[in-house]
Formats: sequence, C-alpha cells, structure tokens
Amino acid sequence: MTHDPRLTSALDATPLDSDVYGRRYVIEDVYPTVDSGRHPVKRMVGEPVDVWADIFRDGHEVTVAALRWRREGERGWWTAPMLHVENDRWHGTFVPIELGRHVFAIEAWTSGFATWRRDTLAKQRAGQDVALELQEGRALVAAALPRAGDTAGKLQAALNLFDASRDARPLLAADLAAAMAAVEPRPDLTWSQPFPMMIERAR
Repeated sequence: MTHDPRLTSALDATPLDSDVYGRRYVIEDVYPTVDSGRHPVKRMVGEPVDVWADIFRDGHEVTVAALRWRREGERGWWTAPMLHVENDRWHGTFVPIELGRHVFAIEAWTSGFATWRRDTLAKQRAGQDVALELQEGRALVAAALPRAGDTAGKLQAALNLFDASRDARPLLAADLAAAMAAVEPRPDLTWSQPFPMMIERAR
C-alpha cells in the first residue's frame, strides 16, 4: 500500500470501544454521513473529503481535534488535524488513496499546555505577575519529557533556557507549543462513533 507522506500513521491507536475514553466531549452533526452513519458515504478515490463536526464540552480549556481514517479491516489509523472554524464547528480534510470500504472518526481532547499558555499570555499582557504560572508551565514541559522521543531535545532546551534566565519567552514560544502539542498527555480524550465510507473509482 502506498501512503501519502504528508499524513501521519497511528498504528498504536486505542480501539474505538476502549474504556480509556471518558466521553467528556460531545461530537455531533458530523458531515458527511448517511442516515447517521448507518450506511456508507460514497466518495471518489484521490479526491479530498471534507469532514465537518460540532465539537464542544463544558469549561474553557483549549480543545484539540483530529480526523482519523483507515481502510476497513486495517489496524492503523491515518491522522490529520481538524481546525476550529467558528462557534463549535470544526473542519478537517483527508484524501483516500485506495478503493474499497473505509471508516473515519473524530477525536477530541483537552490541551493542558495550550490552555496554560493562553492564560499566561493573557495575564502577561495585562501586566500581572506570572511567576507562579511559569513554574506551572515548566512542570508541564518536564512531565512531557519521558514521552517526547525525538522532540525531547527541544523541550529540554526550553527548560534549560528558562532555568538559566527565568525569562518567560522560552516557555511561551510558539515552537515549544507546537512541540508540546505532539507529546503532551491527552486528558478527556473522546472519539466519535466510526462512520463508514465507500471509495469508488473516479468517473
């Protein structure tokens, strides 16, 4: 099977029926579906598939969402980010590259680091003391180190710079936020139901 190099595989994805997921998020009004997922949507191979959904939860923490898909019967999932559009609406796109029955799903979780960064930047802009918040941010980065893999060097460098200078910038930098997004824990992780899709030859 040939994979699009722009996509990310997730071979160790937890099954959709796992008890790991607390269903904290509500994922609804998913498009495209037929009869609420009882029948497969038909799309053409090699053509982008736009997926829309309303995703929400209580509270004000930062939400992250991703689109997952695979050919029916395969173990691994392909992954693409979903972007927040407005209100509760999110959008993602994937391109099926094989014929046959597929399935897609949506996952959402809470980003502790993104929430911390948003709130700390807001306090900093308001001229408030953020010394305690910076210690909280440092703890979040340090906790992510054991699972960081190839990203560990970037995380450790930010910690070293902060420890040496007590300057907030290394912890609040956008590149650190991007690195943390890939390795931090995913509390409240919730999957939608799987939705079937039939990929057919282009007319």
